[in-house]
Amino acid sequence: MRHSWSKLAMATVAGIITATCFASTTFNVHNRVGNGWHMYSTVSFEGNGALKGTTTLKNYNNFFGFTGGVFVVALDSQNNAVYATSVMKYGINAAGFRRKRVRTVSWSAGIPEQYLAKVNKIAVMQVHSPSNRVWKWVYNNRHTIINHAKYVGDTVRKIQAGEFTADDAFGIIGTHLQKI
Repeated sequence: MRHSWSKLAMATVAGIITATCFASTTFNVHNRVGNGWHMYSTVSFEGNGALKGTTTLKNYNNFFGFTGGVFVVALDSQNNAVYATSVMKYGINAAGFRRKRVRTVSWSAGIPEQYLAKVNKIAVMQVHSPSNRVWKWVYNNRHTIINHAKYVGDTVRKIQAGEFTADDAFGIIGTHLQKI
């Protein structure tokens, strides 16, 4: 987890704006959050604490997708964190030998009124935020996967033993095909 904090520090430097009069302010942040993984956010900050954002994830990595997280930290004049929004997480698949894969999402958050008087700056944080989505899917579907693997294994054994019949083949292909 130590490397994540260094990414946070770099993202902070890129994403801090000074909110001097709390007028409506819009700014852009771009961070490289991994090998071929980029996040671009446009965030509007309203004087009432409302935050509206659009985040674009771009993946140039051919083999690995990623989950990007974006959140906003409100800072006082001494750069102490006053408030942080929850992390909004968005996933994107691998580029798969295309030039890139792109996903854009809109989001909103807010800084509660009781903190606004202390807020001098805000920072948009963009980080790699792994979710283990694939392993969760495998775990949740493990019985189906195991049953399918057993069926494939039984079919291979039948073929090797010379016991695989046309009826077995039609059973795999589906009953909508007619035998010749």
